[in-house]
Amino acid sequence: MAINFVNSIDLNQNQLQNAVIQNVGSTPSGGTYVLGQAAYNTSSKDLIIYDGSTWEQVGGSFTLRADGPSGANSYVVNPGAVVDLLGGTNMSVARGAGAASNQFTINTTATPDQDVALTGDVTGTLVLSSGEIATTLSAGVVTTAKFAATSLTISTEDFVTNAFDTQIPTTKAVKLYVDDVVSGNLIFGGGFDASTGTFDSGPDSGSQFYNADTLQNIEAVSNEYYIATEAGDLFNLIPLTVGDWVVNASGGQLPLPPATSKVYNSESAVLADWTIIQQSNELATLTSVGIGNVGAGTTTSGIDVSYNNGTASLVLDANELGAGSGAPVTLIGTNSSGATKKFTESDVHSARGKKIPLTTGTGIASAASGGITTWTIALSSAWQSGITGTDCMVEVYKVSDASTVYAEVARTSTTITVKFTGTAASGTYGVLLQNVG
Repeated sequence: MAINFVNSIDLNQNQLQNAVIQNVGSTPSGGTYVLGQAAYNTSSKDLIIYDGSTWEQVGGSFTLRADGPSGANSYVVNPGAVVDLLGGTNMSVARGAGAASNQFTINTTATPDQDVALTGDVTGTLVLSSGEIATTLSAGVVTTAKFAATSLTISTEDFVTNAFDTQIPTTKAVKLYVDDVVSGNLIFGGGFDASTGTFDSGPDSGSQFYNADTLQNIEAVSNEYYIATEAGDLFNLIPLTVGDWVVNASGGQLPLPPATSKVYNSESAVLADWTIIQQSNELATLTSVGIGNVGAGTTTSGIDVSYNNGTASLVLDANELGAGSGAPVTLIGTNSSGATKKFTESDVHSARGKKIPLTTGTGIASAASGGITTWTIALSSAWQSGITGTDCMVEVYKVSDASTVYAEVARTSTTITVKFTGTAASGTYGVLLQNVG
């Protein structure tokens, strides 16, 4: 029985030596054939090739049909015959020269059709010899009279002349406008140190909201916002971090800080007038708590920790572990139930590969019939239970020199069968199995 190849074979320009074309006693029929399939007819002693619809003799005669398959104007060209290519009405035949001497060109000599003239609202001429057409649109073809007067607005403004004062808003200008609308026309009053009340930017830079028990002549403006540039407790009552915005709704002078309690003495501004309109949440560091750590730290344990927007990620980094030597004793993995377990090296590799000599024994048997020797391997007994034959890669080798040979291999879920032409004695061949399931 022939080996069943299911793809093309590329010999990479190596010689095909001692090969024999398939011998047939007559032209094949009734089967499935492919374009280019070859055979040798031993009766007619012809090499035949399948052309996609019928078998044709290689190097034999062929038929020229001048008017198609149904016509009678046919000519059989026998080997060595000469066929002349002649010109005719409005047609000439020319042969190429040099490297193109086997090429014949048929040229037409008829005069092209006349040019096409366009008339009406669109005029012009299509010149066939150049393939170009130039058209002209008649005056008055497009007029405002064609449109409904109620839907037509005519402007006499000369845009080119008057466009010098046209301003196109930039992205930045649009953003500033939107920010102004969204923020309710808030005005930036300056940045300040929340622990001392001292302004470090803005119109009151250098002054203070308050200073110990001395009232400063700095008034909070209604709808004016301030940004904390240093953390602290504003008025000993409002804890602020860097970047927090505060706004006073009523305006007026600021209160004195309370001396003994968190209750303001009577002033024009009260605590309820102050609002934090944007609070800055600080990112954590390796030594402080916040949204999320920003550094992974240093580790050599093999487990790396990183943070992104408060989410921690753990990564097993084998490169940080010390180098081992020898075969591993214990490995970590997931079993068939999805649980993490430890395994020995033999556990890991026991179901991955197997070398089995084709020798009659447990789980291995041979049979000869019709000039074919078939070896059958029962995987559950010759290897181990749970192995699926259709998931195994099979390589057949010759025991004497360990060279790879090509036999017919078939698989089922429980068995592997290997077929040889002629006699394959016990111990002559073996198989290498790899479970890729």
